[in-house]
Amino acid sequence: AWGRRMRRTKGTKSYLKAGLRSMASWVGLKEGFSINEFKGKGRGVRARLNVGKGVVVTDEKPIAVLASDIEYALRSDSLLANADVAPIISLCKEHSVRYPAMALLMASKALQHSEGVEEYWVPVNDLSFARMGDLPPIYQLLLKDIQDTIISSLGSTSSAHVFVMSTYDHSWFARILGTLHINAARNHDTGSTVLLHAGSMFNHSCNPNAHFQWDVSEGEVVGCRIETLRDVEEGEEVCISYVEADSSPREEKSTAEAKMRLIHAYGIPCGDACDCVFP
Repeated sequence: AWGRRMRRTKGTKSYLKAGLRSMASWVGLKEGFSINEFKGKGRGVRARLNVGKGVVVTDEKPIAVLASDIEYALRSDSLLANADVAPIISLCKEHSVRYPAMALLMASKALQHSEGVEEYWVPVNDLSFARMGDLPPIYQLLLKDIQDTIISSLGSTSSAHVFVMSTYDHSWFARILGTLHINAARNHDTGSTVLLHAGSMFNHSCNPNAHFQWDVSEGEVVGCRIETLRDVEEGEEVCISYVEADSSPREEKSTAEAKMRLIHAYGIPCGDACDCVFP
């Protein structure tokens, strides 16, 4: 089945070269909102009319979800179930990284996509990504493990080897890591790492006017809505809190940790000039 889907696609190479679509069809973005450029901030979400509290801005199923337990996430995937995922699980745990495992899971999901490999990557391609140079040695080793795992899951045939090595290569891995670094969100209730489409386009505010509403079934994230927290005026940017501090106890320790995470993980300073809801 994967071979038929592979023949229907041009491969991920065209995805890597395509760049961002000028008019992306943003999955789950509701009428009355649009994706626009904001000076000094890049793309974000704008209200095109006045909306009240509790209005749904986006409602979508995730592009990918990596469960808190990496081993469970990989072994639960139908294509990877019989593959040797032990090496990548071991390296990810040893170096406390999750994105390489998520890249492997996404590569597998693409191969299982009913419309072909390239179609799976179309919404991923819409997202911004951090450009990476040479991969550190540990990531080069992780890439080799990913390639070996996918090849073995496809039966270790010569055609599988050629396809995987030409599709899931250094450029692909760097692009996916950069995409996840910029866009992946964490669901605190399940510990899952989640990649959304339109939901990835919201900028941060320490005084947000919208927040996540996760749809969780049997301990797994299956959907996400972003809803307004208060009235939003026409033309106003809709923002979320990247650290979701508004759902945490207003303790000095949690506030300090939230501010540290903002600067270290996102490069966003939260200083005296910030319109901040933190105490």
